Amino acid sequence: MVKPKPHNHSFGYNAIHIVFVTKYRHEVIDKQIESRLEEMFSRLCTTQDSELLECKADLGKQDHIHLLVDLAPRISLGKLTNILKTISSREIRKEFATKLKPYYWKPV
Repeated sequence: MVKPKPHNHSFGYNAIHIVFVTKYRHEVIDKQIESRLEEMFSRLCTTQDSELLECKADLGKQDHIHLLVDLAPRISLGKLTNILKTISSREIRKEFATKLKPYYWKPV
């Protein structure tokens, strides 16, 4: 059982399941990209007072990744999703440019 976390005037636990899909569902998420995404998502969630509980890619299909996030009550789901998706996409496309070039030709 998960214990509720204390907030300013309440206790609560907001577990949110998020699935990010690659553009055009290209199968580009391998173990190396998955581990880098997990690092990145964990860091970004911490900056937004949230916590990344779990992060797993479907390595059979390699075109999407599942996140389980404990969302802080002060931040909206849309804002957190925007931050995670925008920054992770930009950083992954910079770090793995040669690997992703056949799929995504537009420069970052």
